Amino acid sequence: MTGGYKAPTFFELLSEGKLTLLAREALENRSYNTGYYAYGSINRLVLVDKYFVLDEKGNVNPFSGKKNDLLQLMQNRDEEIKRFIRTSNVNMERKSDVVRTFAYYNALFKK
Repeated sequence: MTGGYKAPTFFELLSEGKLTLLAREALENRSYNTGYYAYGSINRLVLVDKYFVLDEKGNVNPFSGKKNDLLQLMQNRDEEIKRFIRTSNVNMERKSDVVRTFAYYNALFKK
C-alpha cells in the first residue's frame, strides 16, 4: 500500500523514469448547453483520463495535468521544461503532449 491505493489497482503506464506517468480512464458526467436560442442543457457521460505520478519512493499521487503543477513536480529542471513547453508548442490538454513532456524530463536524467 503506497499513496493510498490498495492492490489491485490498475494503471496505464504512459512514461517511465525518474517520474513515472500513469493514467486511469474514468467516466465523468458533463453538461453542455443545447444552443444559443434554446434553454437548458444536455448531460453526457464522457471518457476522461485521470493522471497519476509514481515517484522514486514508490508513492502514487494524483496529477491534475496543469502546467503549474507540472512545473512544481519537475522543479529541479523547471527552466528546461519551460523552454521545452514553449519551443514544442505543448498543449497540456492533449494526452500525447503530457506524455511527451514526461518523456523529455526523464531523458534529461539519462545523460
